[in-house]
Amino acid sequence: MTSRICIASFAALTALTTPAIAATTFEYVADGTGGKFTTLPSVDPTLFGFAADASTVDFEGFGSGGAISTQYLPDFTVSGAVFSSSVYGGAASGSVAAYSSGGTQTYSFTSGLSRVGIINTSPDKDRLTIYDKNGIEIATFRDQESVPSPNYNIDRFLGFQTEAGEEIWSLSITNLSGNLEMDDLVYSFATPAVPLPAGGLLLLSGLAGLALRRR
Repeated sequence: MTSRICIASFAALTALTTPAIAATTFEYVADGTGGKFTTLPSVDPTLFGFAADASTVDFEGFGSGGAISTQYLPDFTVSGAVFSSSVYGGAASGSVAAYSSGGTQTYSFTSGLSRVGIINTSPDKDRLTIYDKNGIEIATFRDQESVPSPNYNIDRFLGFQTEAGEEIWSLSITNLSGNLEMDDLVYSFATPAVPLPAGGLLLLSGLAGLALRRR
């Protein structure tokens, strides 16, 4: 029997009336030996609040040292990170993770998301922020925000869930005092509106015309 600790919080938009919740944040703490997850989010997303068909990326299959950019199109692009097999404590899944020597990693999606999460393999109060299609901040938080001294030896799966009507179009992770080592990205696209087929539009128009003739 294994257990996972999830620390949930809320991000609110300030308004003159009742504040509207734009997104909730989550923070799962690794439950296995060596500070790793016994079951990775990419292996079973349902254990971490995702649907079983969520999209996953483990950053394997590319040579260490190469820049991460457009390899994951048509879903998303990345800036500020390289593939690395030499991350602190080892990658969360496989042997390669997304690495940067400080600064910011940005994941820009080609369509809006409803939920997104990523493992930080050396968490030390790094800041995660999500933005909408217009680049406006939706929500932000830091791992281990409530503790005075972060433990960077235990992996954490961090992310956001948006409320109805809000979509995530980009995720940024920032560490201005050390390295960023991210792995095991999981994301779910917001459910798109299903367009009515042309035949359906013609049928509705015909029914509307018939209703008018009967009046």
